[in-house]
Amino acid sequence: WMKRTAMRFAHHAATQGDGGQINGKSFSTGFAMKFYARLFVLAFLLLLLSTQFSINAVGLVIGLSTVILSVIIVVLFRGRMIFQENM
Repeated sequence: WMKRTAMRFAHHAATQGDGGQINGKSFSTGFAMKFYARLFVLAFLLLLLSTQFSINAVGLVIGLSTVILSVIIVVLFRGRMIFQENM
């Protein structure tokens, strides 16, 4: 679902700019709303887990940081591949 949403966002941004309308609202607005909804759910789940169980905060930060770091590495690698193809 994330790949499909990102692909739709990229397609609409490329073809219609940021002002593309889907069902009467801006596509980028819907994309941002989904992002913040998922972030809110994650924050709520982490809050719920931390109140019910003893959670090591350092381990949680390291675990979440590795996910972010791997996403950044993948994006940079793919961007370099795309950039080299266009040259």
